[in-house]
Amino acid sequence: RVRPFMISLAVATIAAGPLRSGSDTFVTGTHALEVTYDIKQAVPDESIISLGAEQDLKQVDCDNDGSMIRLTFTHEQAASEFVNRSKQGDGPDGVFITADAAHGCPIGNGQSQYIMRRIIDAFAIGECAQVRTASCQYGELIRDGNISLASRRGGDHPAHVCLGVNVADPTSCNTAAKPFPVFEKDELTLTCDSCFAGCQTEVFADVHLSLGSATQISGGFRNMLVNAAVDMDVKATEQKSFIAVDKQIFHMEQPVLEFNIGPIPFQMWFEASARLTAQFSCTATQEGKIGATMQYNIGDAYVMWDRKNKWQTVKPTPNLTITPTLASHADLDCQGNFGIVPTVSLNLNQLLSQDLTLTSTLGVDIHGDVKSKEICETGDYDMNLVSSAKLHASLGLDVATVDAWWGPVTLGERKGDLTKHCVGVNSTLALLESVLV
Repeated sequence: RVRPFMISLAVATIAAGPLRSGSDTFVTGTHALEVTYDIKQAVPDESIISLGAEQDLKQVDCDNDGSMIRLTFTHEQAASEFVNRSKQGDGPDGVFITADAAHGCPIGNGQSQYIMRRIIDAFAIGECAQVRTASCQYGELIRDGNISLASRRGGDHPAHVCLGVNVADPTSCNTAAKPFPVFEKDELTLTCDSCFAGCQTEVFADVHLSLGSATQISGGFRNMLVNAAVDMDVKATEQKSFIAVDKQIFHMEQPVLEFNIGPIPFQMWFEASARLTAQFSCTATQEGKIGATMQYNIGDAYVMWDRKNKWQTVKPTPNLTITPTLASHADLDCQGNFGIVPTVSLNLNQLLSQDLTLTSTLGVDIHGDVKSKEICETGDYDMNLVSSAKLHASLGLDVATVDAWWGPVTLGERKGDLTKHCVGVNSTLALLESVLV
């Protein structure tokens, strides 16, 4: 949300905060994130209460939007002291309350969310402090400075992070976790034996602020490689059958990368989802395995924004490898198309988010012949990569609201024909690899 310019001016007039500079490495799961920063805090440390430093704090509870926070301490005196400190801020904005996810608001399933709010008022009831808050942005806590974060290369942790749906191993990011049913009726059954989408990528973000407002932000994905598969078992029990499916498939939990600069929390998190599409008609009563594995070497795909040039993007030059899978034990005659549509998102809290959607559709014509003892496949492919982005930072008065959004924009397209391929009906599996540049 664009904040009024007068707020940015107010931030610049309050008491000076400390200078902070340095670099740190933060590890989450299998991923390491290197953070370099050089900032001037907008408010003194006394105006920021970090819950991670509260030794007598026992429990944190929040309402749905975090506007009311209840802090439970080990004794009444600690609650009263907290309330007194919450009213002693130096500056027109008073006192802020912050917390990393480990000390933040519970959001269910044993997880918590970071806190970065401005305290409106607080009062003590026994061992509890009830704190009423309002949202705040980084421009209210950081006056000037640069912050850079990127996947760390080398060491004990892989440079890439795995974002995916139904991915078995986050280290390799290239195998399916489990099969699942897609469609089942008396005349036609479709089962996904191996369906997944895994994105291996490095992530980064660079943020520049001046007088409490963002002047330049960039971020997104580097060295991205997408592995995906749609490997389906088709069983037709009638001479004529038809199926059309477009469904959201489950997604795996995505990593959350967290770090702090002094008492100020930051969080980079990811989202991933996928749709599975399939449309088939069959005119033979047999069973077969059809599908394809796909490897899309995308490279770099990220966005940049600054006050002068507005939105810019780095477009990739992707390479595509398609490996159709085909097997049958008897006569099979089907026509149709299938595909998987994964979407991955990078979110740097209250600063920047970017979405990438890869739409892949393969049209196939499969014909089996018992007399010739072979089954043949022909078809085509259509793939496109689309991106969009959004700014969340305080931008100042001279930036129109429309500049907070960018896209959707197509970053890459690939279309073509699959080479005709035939295998014997007694084969259990046949692979054809076509590298398309």
